[in-house]
Amino acid sequence: MRCPECAKNPPAHVKIVAAIAIFIVAISGCATEDNEGSSPSFSSDDTDESDDPSSFDPDNDDDDANPDDDDPADSGTDDDTTDVGDDDAAGDDDLDDDVECPNAFCVTEDTTPGADWECATDTCGCTAGYERFVEIAAPYAAPISDARLQEQLDAIAAGQVPLAAGRLGEAELEERILDALGIDFLLDGINGRPLTVTTQFVYDAGPYEEHYLVFEDPYVGRFETILLLPKNAPRPLPGIVGVHGHFDTAASFRDINHGRDFAEDGYAVLMPTMRVSCADENEDAVTRLMLKNGFAFYTVRAYETLLALKYLRYHAEVDGARVGLIGHSAGSMMGNLLVRVDGGFKAYVSDNIGAYFNWIDGPDGEDWIPDETTPALYPIHPSINDLSDARTPTLSVPYGYADEVGEILAFFGGLLHE
Repeated sequence: MRCPECAKNPPAHVKIVAAIAIFIVAISGCATEDNEGSSPSFSSDDTDESDDPSSFDPDNDDDDANPDDDDPADSGTDDDTTDVGDDDAAGDDDLDDDVECPNAFCVTEDTTPGADWECATDTCGCTAGYERFVEIAAPYAAPISDARLQEQLDAIAAGQVPLAAGRLGEAELEERILDALGIDFLLDGINGRPLTVTTQFVYDAGPYEEHYLVFEDPYVGRFETILLLPKNAPRPLPGIVGVHGHFDTAASFRDINHGRDFAEDGYAVLMPTMRVSCADENEDAVTRLMLKNGFAFYTVRAYETLLALKYLRYHAEVDGARVGLIGHSAGSMMGNLLVRVDGGFKAYVSDNIGAYFNWIDGPDGEDWIPDETTPALYPIHPSINDLSDARTPTLSVPYGYADEVGEILAFFGGLLHE
């Protein structure tokens, strides 16, 4: 199944593909899995150069991408992101070392309006921050060749990669996701890592204020967020992080995916803009770059979402213990992973599932792979898509949840309101 959100404002060369996606979504209700014969996925941590697809290691059991994780079965669990500070253990990333944090979450705010975000006019092509991430994260990389990555993708597409037998237990599923993303080093000490938040401007939107912010993190660089703060709701506020899909931004989540409705119901709503999310050659290039280095594009997408959570926990007007997550389309596919490896969100709403493998046809016949493509996740995607026993209370809704806003508000209200 092609990414359904690509049908909203697609460039000309993907309109046919997007139309097919809409048709498939319409007949499947967008709550069914991708066809397993045509929507496979594989392991980025496999350095074996054998041509035999059966020699691949989708489990990533060697943990080479995370040399400083001494407890892989537990990394990222039990609210690991609430740990304050960095232990500066041997092998730990030096970006965390000797940081003097001004508060428990290491957030520094610049409230002087007017700071520019360099990607504001071209979020589709804003690749520099992710290219720099791969350079900075090199100590945690597990590189493979272009040819090896293509072998993995071709094997999945040919139906040569078997799915994991049965429903994985949550502990095993968590470990497999952590290994596939190579994200442990980002989770460890996240609250001791500096986050600079600069205000671009503040807009009075009647029942709430809109704060246009730029986040800056040592690993992923700068990205835009919009914070909606209700004016008259009692403090501290419960919070919601909203993550958009392809061809969208924080502003479109506010306008189309009911960010305003959540704010008007008394939530502080924080919505990041995901860079390089246009199902094009730029997204393909970054996805391949991440996979060739033992990560996934969803590694940084998940981390940026956790930075949004971190900021709400820091914010004086928000109760950090009452924050929920809602994703749309690709935002849900990422969220379905994140709530398995981090316990910081207290409620979660998802409107999409998938196989973590996809092709998009480029204008000249190229095969582009969008951000969800993660070969090591393909064999376990049926377990990922079964959210019935996720440790974070989860509500699954139809794609786009156009008529489910009341149900979502009731779900969040029962878990996040005091």
